[in-house]
Amino acid sequence: MADSPDRNLSLIIAYNFFAYMGRSIWGETVLSAYVYIIMGSYSTVGYITGIRGIAQIAFAPIFGWLADKGRRDTMLYIAAFVGYSGAAVSIVATYYEHYWGLCVAMFLWGAYWGVSSPAIDALFADCIPDGERSLYFTRKYQSTQMANTSGPLVSIALFWWLGNHWDAGTCKLVMYVGLVLTVFPNTILFWLRDRKNHSPALDGEAEDALREPLLEDEEEASNATDTAAKSAKDAKVGRGLSIRFFPIFFLDSLKFSPVAVNAISVISMLGIAVTGSAAQFMSTRLGRIPVTMSLKVAGGASFYAMCILYEEDQSKWLVLAVYLARTWIMNSTGGITKSIIHDCVSSEVRARYASFDSVNQSMWAGSAALGGIIIDHYGIIQNFYTTATIQLLALFPLGLVASMVPKENTTQNAVESRR
Repeated sequence: MADSPDRNLSLIIAYNFFAYMGRSIWGETVLSAYVYIIMGSYSTVGYITGIRGIAQIAFAPIFGWLADKGRRDTMLYIAAFVGYSGAAVSIVATYYEHYWGLCVAMFLWGAYWGVSSPAIDALFADCIPDGERSLYFTRKYQSTQMANTSGPLVSIALFWWLGNHWDAGTCKLVMYVGLVLTVFPNTILFWLRDRKNHSPALDGEAEDALREPLLEDEEEASNATDTAAKSAKDAKVGRGLSIRFFPIFFLDSLKFSPVAVNAISVISMLGIAVTGSAAQFMSTRLGRIPVTMSLKVAGGASFYAMCILYEEDQSKWLVLAVYLARTWIMNSTGGITKSIIHDCVSSEVRARYASFDSVNQSMWAGSAALGGIIIDHYGIIQNFYTTATIQLLALFPLGLVASMVPKENTTQNAVESRR
């Protein structure tokens, strides 16, 4: 019982929460501001994020393959040690304000996410019966958003206590707190156990049915999965052009204080958690692809509207309101998209497909370097327009496979469909 699939599910959600909470304290808003303060350049913010992306691209496919061939928990143990190293190097480099040291640290963090993400997602999916993955992956996605909410809340408290202004010394102290916190989720990785009989306790025919992908035609399943992964990758590339620069946009262009910028992050993530549940509910009624595409189109239109309002010198509060609406809508479908990928592949290759998502994350990290260059040459609003356009174009491949992706089945339906 100690190593039951249910235990893995609970531990993975706990790991997910604390891992992203630590990262949201040190590695998101505050890191961008810190690098911008000590280096004075948008490009340096993009480069340091790009280094993490390159490392993640390099490690994710290799360790995704290894997680399928060997044991998923072994990959997680390796990731834990890489995470400890990344935290140590980050603390030292931050203390000495050493940009190249931070680059080394970001490479280690990229390796960490590249090693851990495929195995953790595959192990999570292995423990869930068909017909329930969008629910559980939405819960996991919501735990990420709640963690990304908790991080800025901690930052708000620290900035309020240390002085509500942007300077390197204050940013350092906030980053130290987040980096120390990463030790706990890395330790959770040692408590997870891989079981080759991945499915929750089922008998005979039910277990055999649930170990297969939902699409019986292997070529059709592969096409649906690959296309969904490609669409997600293209969208993440577009997202990466801008995501690291929103905090700087708020502090530099809209003149918000540190507490206000972190409060914006809190409100953003809380809204995503709520809209994620609504999107998952709609997907069970209307289908996962139609709901995903509709919400992405609405989010892209909101992004264009935000840029236009800023260019017309409208109230910064109106610009902020449209930004929040765009963020809530655009990011509400993360759990749904991931459930499509894991439903359409078998357990034996699940970590390799999970590595696609890790590569997606690294692609947006890598595209941040390009975003910094665009901003330095053409301005931040032009970069936002580019992001919105790429994210909308990324929807076309997803529309092509809409008919291939079935509605989610319950366990009983999954068995009956194979009789």
